[in-house]
Amino acid sequence: MLFRLPKGYPGDSRPLVELSAPWMDREEKACLVDTIEELCAANPGVAILYMIAEAGQQAIAAIREREEKERESQIHENHSEIELLEEKQDQNVEDDDKRYQLQKQQQQQQQITISHGDPLVDRRSTFQAHLAAVRSPEEAAAVLAQLKSNRKVASATHNIWAYRIVSEVSEQQQTAMSDCDDDGETHAGSRLLHLLTIVDARNVMVVVSRWYGGVQLGPDRFKHINNVARQLLLAQNYISAK
Repeated sequence: MLFRLPKGYPGDSRPLVELSAPWMDREEKACLVDTIEELCAANPGVAILYMIAEAGQQAIAAIREREEKERESQIHENHSEIELLEEKQDQNVEDDDKRYQLQKQQQQQQQITISHGDPLVDRRSTFQAHLAAVRSPEEAAAVLAQLKSNRKVASATHNIWAYRIVSEVSEQQQTAMSDCDDDGETHAGSRLLHLLTIVDARNVMVVVSRWYGGVQLGPDRFKHINNVARQLLLAQNYISAK
């Protein structure tokens, strides 16, 4: 900002102001010129160089503040875009993992063959055993999921299950892996696993579904659970007739 003081300043003449600011846009320059004009019109015959200079400094400060806010806003937008991109990438990875797990589960289910025993009915309660070959806890989980995809099995009062997996480490050494679940029928799962152990059933999972008929059976329920399981194990050659 360049000032020229004509003769008669400040009494008869106003200062001449030359504005050179290539970094300001037209609108900003026009706003500053209007401010200077208003100062001169409001203060005739007064030395107003200081007021004009102060108005210029305020205009510059306002422009810099606006530019700083714009830079911060741009930085924030860039960060937001980066975060959205990272979230999208994470979501894509998660979706890929879900698809992989679903495909793996579907492949396992396609390979699973489940055998079903004959139902046993006692005082309106029905017991039925289901059996499948398994060699890992994941396959056991897939068997259970496939069974429960059947509405009738899913609606059972209890789906008691147990599995026993035996791996041969060497000719003289074996490792056994097993698990069971009562599904609300207390002690039934452990009794079913005990049956698999004493008959030395290997690499097999047995699920016994019970549909409660409204009459309590007492200890007979455990007998029925093991009997339908044993019959199916025998039918599928997991234990010998002897």
